Amino acid sequence: MDKSTRRDVILRGIKFVSAVPLLPLVARGQNAGLACVRIDSEPLRESLNYADPSPHPGMSCSGCGFFQPHGDASCGNCMIMTGPTNGTAYCESWSEPG
Repeated sequence: MDKSTRRDVILRGIKFVSAVPLLPLVARGQNAGLACVRIDSEPLRESLNYADPSPHPGMSCSGCGFFQPHGDASCGNCMIMTGPTNGTAYCESWSEPG
């Protein structure tokens, strides 16, 4: 059986309390890829087999005719998804640019 001293318990408590404010930053980093996807578009994305990253080389949203890039094209607007979409993603409505 592990015998923790009072000092060990206090140090663990201090580490835990000091780490709590950092949790939102870690969660934001984990969800960075979803930052430009609207939550309410989930049913539409599922019906179109939306995948991020694209499982098809050379066929990602940034190269699709329905995609309108915003800045560096990592996030843009999709006319099919009617909202923000990751440029690295893919769906079954992918189309050659016009």
